[in-house]
Amino acid sequence: MATRRIFKSEQTGSAQFTIRETRTVTTSARTLDLNSGNWKSVTTHETFSYDDGRSLNRIGAGDQLQQQFANLSIPGGKVERKEEEKSKKSFFGGFFKPKTENANVTNTSDVPKSTLVGANFENVCLETHNSYRAKHGAQPLILSKELCQYAREWAQKLAKENKFEHRRNSKYGENIYMKWSSDPNHDINGNEPVDDWYAEIKDHVFGREPSSLKSGHFTQVVWEKSRELGVGKSKSKSGKIIVVANYDPPGNMMGDFSQNVHPPRKRK
Repeated sequence: MATRRIFKSEQTGSAQFTIRETRTVTTSARTLDLNSGNWKSVTTHETFSYDDGRSLNRIGAGDQLQQQFANLSIPGGKVERKEEEKSKKSFFGGFFKPKTENANVTNTSDVPKSTLVGANFENVCLETHNSYRAKHGAQPLILSKELCQYAREWAQKLAKENKFEHRRNSKYGENIYMKWSSDPNHDINGNEPVDDWYAEIKDHVFGREPSSLKSGHFTQVVWEKSRELGVGKSKSKSGKIIVVANYDPPGNMMGDFSQNVHPPRKRK
């Protein structure tokens, strides 16, 4: 059974919204406002959240999950086994309720052009990760060329196939992000995906294993044992910008949250 949400947004100029872990169909049209004489973009977004979607029982035979995770839906997500520690399961970024009710509308002219493209995007993404990690007492990540290539390949594949889902059978942690705009020249800066992932801190309870999966992007960003980061970005023909971040070692390992996700340090 699918839960269907439809919302309409109207603004002058370009429409823009951000989505995580969801499936969206968008139609656009331009209309003339007879009062002002200006053209307006009218965009209808249809978002579908599938209650009977991919579930946590994908893991191999003989592996058992905690009961509270047994029947959760995982839009675009996956479960992965850590090879050297098979008794624990890694929850990569993807097991989260879609947040489409408060879609972001931003003006891309406000984005610093110096942070938009190429290797600089990767560096800004790295710096933003490490700024947040420092608040939680986690060591800074190192940007890995190999992981960046790995992340870039997946981002390009998703953009080419117009999909938004996690890579299967990966040994790395993964967060993914997507943003669309009707402006064909729009881009994003390197901190935007990380800021969005970190915002899930409001849903996290420190010092215990999670009772829900709402903060998995955040926990991967600040996971203490992760050491290397790879970042990839690509843009689809339909205007969707897709960002993939991979982490080594992977985070979100069941049984290890309290040891790896620390509360923010108090300022002196």
